[in-house]
Amino acid sequence: MKSRSQLVLAIFLCAIFAKAQADPKVIQPILSDQLQSQQIATYQLQQFLEKKVPVLPTPTSAAKWTAEAQRIREHLLNDVIFHGWPKGVGKLATPVRRPGLRSVGKGIQVAPASV
Repeated sequence: MKSRSQLVLAIFLCAIFAKAQADPKVIQPILSDQLQSQQIATYQLQQFLEKKVPVLPTPTSAAKWTAEAQRIREHLLNDVIFHGWPKGVGKLATPVRRPGLRSVGKGIQVAPASV
């Protein structure tokens, strides 16, 4: 157990005294050289990303399109936006307070600011 704590202490001390492996003045000229033109890099990136994008389905009728839109909405709300929340949180009604006098304590009432 003692050797383990000594090892942890040694690693901690090494991390404190460790310095960067390279000086920015040395690396700057190396990284400033342009390897490819911007147009080539953009084209290659577009080609790579286009292969990753799935083909969108083409609905054959308005009813299928509406059903697919509803399915996507439900997926976004249930699996993305409200992920980890209790079921039905997204369907709760938003509590709305009507403007009027509000009691702030000790008999003091405050009117809402006019818009």
